[in-house]
Amino acid sequence: MNTFNPTCLLLCLANLTFAYDVPPSIVEQPESINGDQRIPLTLTCRATGIPEPTYYWEKDGSLFDVDSNDRASLDGGNLVIESLTTADDGQYQCFANNRLGTAMSQKIWTSLAFMDQFENTAWETIQVDQGRPLKLRCGGSPGVPNGNPAPLMYWTDAAAKPTPISYNARISQDPEGSLVFSNVIASDAKGYYCQAINNVVGSSQQSPKVTLMVSDLPAVDSGASLVTKPAASEIAIRTQSFKLKCIAYGYPTPEITWKRGEEQLQSGGRISIEESGQELVISTVENSDKGTYTCVASNCEGIDEFSTVVTVESAPYFPAPPSDETKRPGESVDIECRSKGVPAPTVNWLVNGQPWADFESNIDTKRWTVVTGDPQVATIAITNLQTTDSNVFQCIATNKYKEELASVVLNVVSIPARIPSFTPLTRRLSVVEDDSAAFTCHVEGRPTPTITWTFKGSVLTNRDKYTVNETEGSLVINNVKKVDSGEYECRAENAIDGDDHEATGSATLIVLGTLLDDFPPSIVEQPESVTGDQRIPLTLTCRAIGTPEPAYYWEKDGALFDMDSNDRASLDGGNLVIESLTTADDGQYQCFANNRLGTAMSQKIWTSLAFMEQFENTAPAMVQLSQGQPLKLRCGGSPGIPNGNPAPLIYWTDASPKHTSITYNARINQDLEGNLVFSNIIASDAKGYYCLAINNVVGLFQRSPKIMLSVTDLPAVASAAHLDSHPAASEVANRTQSFKLKCIAFGYPTPVITWKRGEEQLQSGGRVSIEESGQALVISAVENSDEGTYTCVASNTGGDDEFSTVVTVESAPYFLAPPSDKTKGPGESVDIECRSEGVPPPTVEWLVNGQTWADFESNIDTERWTVVTGDPQLATIAITNLQTTDSNVFQCIATNKYKEELTSVVLNVVSFPARITSFTPLTRRLSVVEDDSAKFICHSRGRPDPTITWTFKGSVLTNGIKYTINETEGSLVINNVKKVDGGEYECRAENAIDGEDYEATGSATLTMLGKTTIYLSPANLMIREGNTATFQCEITYDEELIEPYVYWMKDGQRLEANQDNSLRIENAFCTHSGTYTCVLEATIDESAGTVHSVNASAKLIVKGRPESPRILMLLAKEQEFAMDLFWEPGNDNNAPIQYYIIQYDTKWADMHWQFQANETSSGLAIYRKVLYLQPFVDYRFRVIAVNEIGESEPSAEVAPTVDPQVAPPSENPSGVSGSSTRPEAMVIRWQAIHPFYYGADGFHYEVAYRPRISSEPFTKATVDPENTDDNPTGIIQNYIVNASQLCGEFEFSVRSVNSEGPGPEPEIHHGFPGKACRPESPQILMLLAKQQEFAMDLFWEPGNDNNAPIQYYIIQYDTKWADMHWQFQANETASGLATYRKVLYLQPFVDYRFRVIAVNEIGESEPSAEVASGVDPQVAPPSINPSGVNGSTTPTSTVIRWQAIHPFYYGGDDFHYEVAYRPRLSSEPFTKDSVYPENTDDNPTGIIQNYIVDASKLCEEFEFSVRSMNSEGPGPEPEIHYGFPGVACLAYQ
Repeated sequence: MNTFNPTCLLLCLANLTFAYDVPPSIVEQPESINGDQRIPLTLTCRATGIPEPTYYWEKDGSLFDVDSNDRASLDGGNLVIESLTTADDGQYQCFANNRLGTAMSQKIWTSLAFMDQFENTAWETIQVDQGRPLKLRCGGSPGVPNGNPAPLMYWTDAAAKPTPISYNARISQDPEGSLVFSNVIASDAKGYYCQAINNVVGSSQQSPKVTLMVSDLPAVDSGASLVTKPAASEIAIRTQSFKLKCIAYGYPTPEITWKRGEEQLQSGGRISIEESGQELVISTVENSDKGTYTCVASNCEGIDEFSTVVTVESAPYFPAPPSDETKRPGESVDIECRSKGVPAPTVNWLVNGQPWADFESNIDTKRWTVVTGDPQVATIAITNLQTTDSNVFQCIATNKYKEELASVVLNVVSIPARIPSFTPLTRRLSVVEDDSAAFTCHVEGRPTPTITWTFKGSVLTNRDKYTVNETEGSLVINNVKKVDSGEYECRAENAIDGDDHEATGSATLIVLGTLLDDFPPSIVEQPESVTGDQRIPLTLTCRAIGTPEPAYYWEKDGALFDMDSNDRASLDGGNLVIESLTTADDGQYQCFANNRLGTAMSQKIWTSLAFMEQFENTAPAMVQLSQGQPLKLRCGGSPGIPNGNPAPLIYWTDASPKHTSITYNARINQDLEGNLVFSNIIASDAKGYYCLAINNVVGLFQRSPKIMLSVTDLPAVASAAHLDSHPAASEVANRTQSFKLKCIAFGYPTPVITWKRGEEQLQSGGRVSIEESGQALVISAVENSDEGTYTCVASNTGGDDEFSTVVTVESAPYFLAPPSDKTKGPGESVDIECRSEGVPPPTVEWLVNGQTWADFESNIDTERWTVVTGDPQLATIAITNLQTTDSNVFQCIATNKYKEELTSVVLNVVSFPARITSFTPLTRRLSVVEDDSAKFICHSRGRPDPTITWTFKGSVLTNGIKYTINETEGSLVINNVKKVDGGEYECRAENAIDGEDYEATGSATLTMLGKTTIYLSPANLMIREGNTATFQCEITYDEELIEPYVYWMKDGQRLEANQDNSLRIENAFCTHSGTYTCVLEATIDESAGTVHSVNASAKLIVKGRPESPRILMLLAKEQEFAMDLFWEPGNDNNAPIQYYIIQYDTKWADMHWQFQANETSSGLAIYRKVLYLQPFVDYRFRVIAVNEIGESEPSAEVAPTVDPQVAPPSENPSGVSGSSTRPEAMVIRWQAIHPFYYGADGFHYEVAYRPRISSEPFTKATVDPENTDDNPTGIIQNYIVNASQLCGEFEFSVRSVNSEGPGPEPEIHHGFPGKACRPESPQILMLLAKQQEFAMDLFWEPGNDNNAPIQYYIIQYDTKWADMHWQFQANETASGLATYRKVLYLQPFVDYRFRVIAVNEIGESEPSAEVASGVDPQVAPPSINPSGVNGSTTPTSTVIRWQAIHPFYYGGDDFHYEVAYRPRLSSEPFTKDSVYPENTDDNPTGIIQNYIVDASKLCEEFEFSVRSMNSEGPGPEPEIHYGFPGVACLAYQ
């Protein structure tokens, strides 16, 4: 044993230092670099550690052999590579190693720098008008030369000394390196070079010259048009700089401004507007920078803008990187690594550069635990640390951006115990009798020294008299008396590598008196089962406390272990030490500690000698398989794993020189027997393999013979999943322990293994973790509720296999509420109860001082001692009228098939007079605020327990409204304190021993102060997100007090108040909503630490945009082209959701996130909306919630899981027309249909045409769409029809067709070929009767003039008579009107039809559609008399002839002619006769009618007339005609 001299300790210990070994730590990291082949490449790596670390490097995951590479060398830890080539490109990582562990650096990348030349060598000349935009591409069509890193580009003029181009709002460089002119001016006319630079190799390339010529025509204004802009969505990386750039064409030069949402952005803070406004730069991006950013280009001719949705993502990072840990043997440590990032990173541990799966076989799983459940947190917990646990832990956080490394050095070291100082430093302390005295012994050492205090040779332990805090090293002597005066010694002890170290120091207490009670022994340090190494002495620990000091003995296998007859065994205190361990020492051991009051006993423990044999099989093996086949390599071959105690740990490595551990995954794993199992073999598995068996106790490992696996190059053949390894049909899990089920499956492709409990699919979370690529189900801290049927399911494309295991939970005995030690006074009673639990149910029995109850029962007074029986799991000993001889140690033993569990109860029966050890508050003076409560505690001791009496001003106080007295605690509470309650309160403690009364008194003073109040409390607030909330809190308090301290609380978090005690929350968000409490704390009694607290609360409600809805599912409906979308609302953030917007997205850029539907919010828990879909479209949907504040972020997207349905097209193209600039052809044009409406594969257009008014069938042609997914809109397609005659009119249609059939029946259109054709027909609108008779108004509107202006219109009428079809009615000159009107004057009694013809320089249009009056024609007397009336005379008669009137002029019904005649120059009246018309509707014209008048005398002359008549009356007055005698008559005369 090494002993420190206390004198030397005081003088020298401060100057001592203790050097100890330290695992390595990388302090200088390498960095990724592009190397120049002319310069040696140096990758920096420096580590600290004791011993000095050695270094090695890996390249692309494999050892980088510096010795076999004559261009590579190590300079310390730095890797130097000369004459760099592309073969040196790759990923590098540095490792630093010493005997305590291996540190590793970040992974970095190197690549050889280079730059090619410009491919294009031809000069170019470009001519542009002033004001026109221009983009000069760097390097022309081949572009920028290749290089690593990518070349930096800038532009110069082509002067003899090229000058860089000055960039401004008009001239700038786009992200591709092109030189962009928003508009060209005359001074831009010059030559230009593009310069490409590689700074690593120091090389630059100059492009061929581009000469710009600018015409002197004046510039023409043009609106702003964005030519360079970001993508519609961009990702900014947290902490990095982020840039958005917009360049616009236009004249005058556009101005570019930026917005975020509706907020106009200016330079300030982390935001800067650069490059004449064209560039928005955000430095050190934060999550709050996400949003919609819009660049707006504007000039006097117009505005163009473009919006970009910016999301923020992040490489992995550690908010609080784990720190190095220096610990002592026996301590515990939690090494936690918590990462953040977007996407959320996964976190894994490596130890000394080894993956956890490879390192796990090296650890003591009873002490080492990996805490799982949260993929972003990795925690390694190690208990009872050993020096061998010193390692370097690497935490790897990975997402798509990066693999981030954080290292933790755990150093478990030992330092000899030492005492650098005492408190008080004088080591002399004087205290008043009945007060407490405190010494603190500050110790150092690893392992943590144990602290022992002694007084007058006695070890002091935690009891009523002494309070020993081993962690703090303090000793408190309570209620000191004069006998307590003297020297107290502190002893610090620890053990390092078997050597004991001790340091001592002392301090003096000046008081007198003490009361020291004997008490039975109690085991305070239990032995533990151990597997021993014969090279190291075995120490079984046992330590007990008790007064007098206990004596120790041990039993082995139930019999006394005789130290005297075993020269290899000895006792060190209560510890049993056995040297040169042999198998004869294997067995069960138990420690006993005894003094005159009783015997304590430890738990039973077991020891055994550790050993490990060798592998029996020494022959290497060769295995050959085809790809895709399964394989199981047995560790050690047919004899198997070597025997050992404890059973060896097994893991596998490859047979490379470095013996790299096999990485386990879904395809390769190790079964519970230690076999290496391949679900299927692939080509890269062809290598050698070793199985390693390790015994950590004796520090040995054995390596199996090499197994060489060769793999044929035949292609793999698929095979169904088949479970090769699975648990038993029933398994037992032990409560509180960890429980594992493991399944491994054969199959190709590699099966996926999932787990179910009953029908519930299991995932990692809580106490359940799915490990080893899904093959292992681990339940930590098993509970009874974990019982059930667990099923592992292996599945691949070939099929499924599953196996179910019924798990039951059992338990070793345990004590839910272990019985506690009892200290009693004579005459009292006690019940010592011991209740145990376990499965199977344990039996419980009592031992007393290590004796069975049956053996001890003869020693007791059966009238006072009773054992309560009846429940096998409960044992109770009841003792009445206790005597000091009843002090004993009681052992309760609970036993089932798993274990014998022990708990002890020390019963100490003592007597001593009542005394008051201390008051609370310790000053015995207390100040309180009026109306508050005041509490005094009178701490008393005595056996039997003293009774407590409180008095005030001579009156005994009793329990009531004013006072609350707790006799057990010794406390007095004065309620609702008033001024009259101020004064001195006395406590009296009394007991009696052997008929003699004992009494102790103490007093305390109460002072009352005025109230401390909040007179202006905060008020509830409701604000909009982004506004400021201010809570007021104004106070009053007693002037004698120090000014109270005011702060605010929310959700358990403390918030500092403003100077006026208010709380101001600026730019409030929904997360600020909640209850805010103003807390006023006034120190009422500083010496007692009494604080009066008053509080007042108010609620803040911040209304914000709602949270995103959560889409639950998207289900196809039974009817075609519809789906049900289900979602549930997010938090409305204190502003009720008004409605939801459902949007859809497609693959077409112009149809991103279009409006689909709205749904009014109605307070439902789940919403459903039927979405009607377009066939043959791949949709994605999302939902946005809207409240009074604005729109939420969109929900996650959801897409149908089935292929879209198909159907014929639902519409034909629009804008169909026919025209041409060539007379011999007509061009049919139409607006191409968006692919959104195609409906199915094979979409095309069917063009049908033929000459107008033709009976020949339509000629049909197929035209494929010209628009594409990348350019879906704005396409005008055409088809040329050759005309057989000039201006021959066509009728035509364009119809949509796909593989499912044709679209709707198309509309027929008309058109002419040539530069100009006859106009289209007018369209008659209406025919209205006018108020005057025999007239109507005709209204029409023009048709297309077909490129030749209409000159006039012809109005024609039609009747029922064949000779009067489509007669001219009237003309109307064209005057450019939209609607024409013409008054038509009609003939009575005629049924008309009318039409209109348009006339241009080419000719007449086709007639319009016909229109007829909807009413019967009007009637009137005839308007004309017949023409051609004449008469011819014979000697005896006159024949009257006339041209029959056309029926068109009849005017009414009953039309006839009235013939009137008489002799000429006669005064007699005319003779009249009616003659009916001989013409008909079918033969209306050319009829000569006659009427014969007989003469009364020979050759008599007549006068006559013929008049038209109808039912309405006579026609006009007729003309009188004459008939003269004819030739015959003349001859006759």
